[in-house]
Amino acid sequence: MIPRSEKDATDVLRALEAQIRQARQQIENHIVQRTNWEERLAYLQDQVWAVKTLWPGAGGEKPEARS
Repeated sequence: MIPRSEKDATDVLRALEAQIRQARQQIENHIVQRTNWEERLAYLQDQVWAVKTLWPGAGGEKPEARS
């Protein structure tokens, strides 16, 4: 869209600036969401490790034979 007046140009700029703010907010939200999921994954992996350490045969896996 090519603005035909200063008022139109101002309106276009305001709309573009609002879209930029919205895009930045979405990026920030995505980063936070990704961080939360990564933290959740790390927590769950730690829990799996703890259970397997305490109960090596859990989950249908046979513990390795010791010689």
